[in-house]
This record gives sequence, C-alpha cells and structure tokens, in this order.
Amino acid sequence: MKILFLADLNYRRPWVRERVPGLKKAIDQSEDTIILVDVYEYFGCHFLTDQKLFQRREYFNSGKNRISAQKHLLKKIKKEGYSHVLFSTLDHIITVFDSHFVDELEKENIVSGCIYGDDELNFSNYKFFLNDFKFITVYLDTSKIKYEELSSIKVFCQGNSYSLDNTKPINKTSKGIAFVGSPFKSRVELIRQLRDKGVSIDIYGPKKRWEQYPDLIKFYKGYLSEKTFFDDLNRYKFVYSSIIDMNGKIHMNTKFFEAIASGSYPIVEKHIAFENQFKLIGENQIQYCHTAEDIHRLIEKEYESLNLQSIQNHLSTNYSYDNTYKFLLNNFSEISQHAKNPVYKKSIYGAFTLIDNYNNKTYPWLKVPGHNIYKICTDGIIKIGFLKSLFLLFTTRIPRTNKSIRISGKIQNNFLFMNKLACKIYLKYKTS
Repeated sequence: MKILFLADLNYRRPWVRERVPGLKKAIDQSEDTIILVDVYEYFGCHFLTDQKLFQRREYFNSGKNRISAQKHLLKKIKKEGYSHVLFSTLDHIITVFDSHFVDELEKENIVSGCIYGDDELNFSNYKFFLNDFKFITVYLDTSKIKYEELSSIKVFCQGNSYSLDNTKPINKTSKGIAFVGSPFKSRVELIRQLRDKGVSIDIYGPKKRWEQYPDLIKFYKGYLSEKTFFDDLNRYKFVYSSIIDMNGKIHMNTKFFEAIASGSYPIVEKHIAFENQFKLIGENQIQYCHTAEDIHRLIEKEYESLNLQSIQNHLSTNYSYDNTYKFLLNNFSEISQHAKNPVYKKSIYGAFTLIDNYNNKTYPWLKVPGHNIYKICTDGIIKIGFLKSLFLLFTTRIPRTNKSIRISGKIQNNFLFMNKLACKIYLKYKTS
C-alpha cells in the first residue's frame, strides 16, 4: 500500500512545529510506504507555500489555476502509483477540489481522506465536504459524533496534542508567566486585570497587533522562534493558554498542549474535552482559570501540588502525535475496506461553488447567513432568477448532485452586502 500524505509544510506554521516530528516517527514505523510532501508542491505551485491563506484562496479563484493544480496533482498520483491520499488540512484544499476531480480520483480507485481541523469553528462549513472523501479525521470526539450523524464515511478522532520530540522536562528554576498569541479582547482585559493586581505576563506574538495597546507594550517581548519555541516557554513556570477565540467563545486550540510539552503549567479555561476526551481527571485534573482572581490563586499555590509531571506523563503516553498518527496510519487497511462499501455515498450534504461566467470568477468562500457554500461542480447548470436569488442559502439537507451552480449574466463582485441579508431564498433550478 502506497500512501501520499499532503500537508502544508511551511516551517513557520505551528502545524509543522507541533505535528510533523511525531508524524515522521509514525511514518518511519509504518509497514506501508508513506510519503509526506508539501501540498502546494504537488499542486504545481510551490510558491504558494510561503504565502498567506487568503492569497492562496485568491489564486485558486481562477478556474485556470484551479484546474491546472488538479491536473498536476492527479498526474503525480498516477505516475507515482499511490493507492491512498490523505490531505491535511481541509482549509488548504477546498478551493482546489471540485466534483470532477473527486470523480477522477474514484475512477483511478484512489482512496482519499482529509484531516479537517478547528472543528468548533468550521463544522457548519466543512459538513458540505463529506461526500468528497472516503474518510476524515477531526480533532474533537464531539465533532466526530456530529459528522457521523450526517454521513457513514469513516471518521477518526485525533485530538490536538504535541510531538514527543518537543517535550521538555519540568524546569524547577522556571518563573513567571508567558503568553503567546494575538490580543483578542478577552485576553487583553485579563492581562490588564492581572497587571492591576501586580502580576505581569511576558507577551509574545505579532508586534503590529500588540503595538495597538500602548499600556501593555512594556510587557511585549517579541516573537518566539520556531526553532527554540518550546525551550523558550520552558523558562516560564506558567503559560497563559486561553482557549477563548476572538468572538469570545470557547475554542479548542493548541496553546494548552504547547504549555504541557514545554514543561510549564497551563493557565486555561475549562473545556469539556479535557475531562471527557483526554481523561484529565483525578490526580491529573487541571486547575481551570476563568478570571484574574482564579489565576492569582493558582500561581500562589504550591507548584508541586499541581501535578504537572503526572499530567505531562499522561498526555505523552496516551495522546502524543507519535501515538495518534501511528494509530491513524495503521488503519488504512480498514479504511480501504470501508471505502468499498457503497453505503458511504449516502452522505446528505452536497457542496457547491458559485461560478460567475460573466467575470470568469469563482466564489468558493461565498458567505451567507448560517453557512458557506463551496465547490465547483460540473456538467449541470442551475439558472438563478432575480437579484435576490444571487446568493444561495441552504437551510436543509441537500443530497449530492454533482452539478455546478452557474450564474446567467452579470453578478456583483462584492458579496459583502449579501452576507447581511437574512431572508429565505427559494431556488428554482434546472440540471442537464
């Protein structure tokens, strides 16, 4: 069995820093032939590796560029004789995929899968892609359940974690608190509250963003190097590892695991997954902090009583990327058998992209209330009527049609005003 693992391998990405060491170990231990390659290299546009995500999406808004990337990838897969392809992560490929390419993979008997990512943010969007893969991997077991309710494809759960090569011993001489990240509202407010209580935090992250807070800039220490990231955090006794996103909602990220790997105690809010999925209970129970008062009480505790070593041992033994990737890669035989079962085609969501023939543009990230509508599909035409029908709102479960959605005539390039509309759209369509 020859497996192609396609991922964004830009060394500046946290994904590479945190996951690739454990992934490479799992690949080395696999009995199958597994090749890890940069996804943009196999798209035939390696220059995109160093560009930002929005620039990549803009590049693939061109139908010519998208089709060229598909052909280049398919040629590589066929020439090198891969039986399986695993894409990681979905945000790097959704602007390239369409049903024609999916069908081409199926014709060649290629079993394709994808690692999704950021489940809590992306579920309402990513559910539309279940038909494009024979299996997927998600980060949260609660998301696994939700996807399994929508489709009978194989769904694996691989939680956020760290690679064992990144693990640092508990530093008994460490001191202070560090924070790595952007200045989201909740984070800034809490850091200010701690400052007012006489507790300072060394801040690392994007300089331009933190410069917008002059009263906190004295705490700013720069940007952590990818090469010394975990060593640098190891100097701190605590790491502020907030899992509250820019919208003020709980969102499982990797900050908690970065702290554990660094041998520092994470200052983190409660997430149900810590106990239910990662079994951080009993002597491995995390001391959650939601307020400045919680943090102040935590840092005043006897450090040994926090059981950091026990927590690190527990996560390293059971949930490190070295182990979870090994489990995933060892299940490709099961995946192959499952993919032969026609039941998986009963996925109930289809994904579409708006194609504007007038301007020769595609809009795979067209945002509408409640959902994003993606994908370029082929063969069919859906004629859309008056201006109010120029954006599509899917509020019900729609079966896959393998048809494109094309606009007859001119369509506005700026869809921002459409995003604000909150009305029901009744779509009359005709398929060929």
